[in-house]
Amino acid sequence: IAFDASVAGTPNNPIVICSSGRERAVIVSPEHPAIFAAAGGIEIRDLVLKGGATKKVEKHDGIALFASGANGEKYRHVRIENVDISGFGDSGIAIGSLNATRTGFEDVRIARVSAHENFGEGITTWDDAGDREHGYAHKNVYVGDCDVSGNLAGSGLVISGVDGGLVEYCRASGNTGPHGGVGLWAYTTRNVKFQSCIAERTHSDGGDGGGFD
Repeated sequence: IAFDASVAGTPNNPIVICSSGRERAVIVSPEHPAIFAAAGGIEIRDLVLKGGATKKVEKHDGIALFASGANGEKYRHVRIENVDISGFGDSGIAIGSLNATRTGFEDVRIARVSAHENFGEGITTWDDAGDREHGYAHKNVYVGDCDVSGNLAGSGLVISGVDGGLVEYCRASGNTGPHGGVGLWAYTTRNVKFQSCIAERTHSDGGDGGGFD
């Protein structure tokens, strides 16, 4: 399921991708992201996403949200809730900015997500900025009650390019991979808090490594 930059919802009238019955619908996408969006005003909830990948594939995330505007605008309102994501060639959820102007996402909430056994991280945010003179791409990011375990890039959750964030009641267990990894960590961020989280059994064959960083 893919939406380009011309398709956007609003905080009051978002695009909603969800299950219609009592059980969660399953989306199987072995060669592409299960859901891709290049704008805000989107809600994704009550789904099971399966990648079926057997190796790391560049940009083959379970949910891929990428901002690429040229004017530093913020795409507001992202909700990802009650979703199980596994078996993708890169990250379970990737929220990124593809422009050094700091175009990005604002008012992001990720809750009750299990992102496991992906070849990248379970959940990650990032931007393309090379310095912090003009700020950060993403603002007001919340990650709560998520399990990012058993992923194969070494890390469970990585927060970067964010100004204002909270990660709480999350668990990263048994993530393993080459070149170092950390269960739950952040870099090039500002005003980001981790609280009431568990990081355990991170395995690395070299480089960095740890529970929190």
